[in-house]
Amino acid sequence: MTLDLSRAFRQRFRGGSSAEYLAIASLMRTIGANVPEAKRVLIICAGRPIATLGGHLPLDRALEISDWP
Repeated sequence: MTLDLSRAFRQRFRGGSSAEYLAIASLMRTIGANVPEAKRVLIICAGRPIATLGGHLPLDRALEISDWP
């Protein structure tokens, strides 16, 4: 599954490593709970790949939902 974040979401993100972890974990857990057929999620922004949301977690490849219990 591909999750396309808005440009505003990324531009307004002002967190450190803990906030970044919590934001990504929340997204992954929400998808896992509501889209059971999704196994991996690629997070992009405004239709383009992103390396990271805030500089701490790599988002350059799909994340396994099972890694975010």
